Amino acid sequence: MTCYIEKETKYGVNQYDFDSGALFSRDYEPDSHILIFTFDTKQTNFKEYGLREGDIVRVHYEKDNNGFDLMGRIDDMNDAFMTIFVGEYAS
Repeated sequence: MTCYIEKETKYGVNQYDFDSGALFSRDYEPDSHILIFTFDTKQTNFKEYGLREGDIVRVHYEKDNNGFDLMGRIDDMNDAFMTIFVGEYAS
């Protein structure tokens, strides 16, 4: 089981591991063709990693036979949750 978020930096790529349980939900908005991933920030404090709203990140998630590797934008981040929008109109 491998779960992490990557963010490009000036000197390369930083990788931030998280537990698969931090992925709270995965929803699809058909009108805008956007996948919305919601993460529990009480379980993993992504702000401590230096991630901020508007950052472009790559999300890699593997659990059992379920997995994905997608680029997206952090849309919202607070003390309870973080949402990442993935899709053509997410940026």
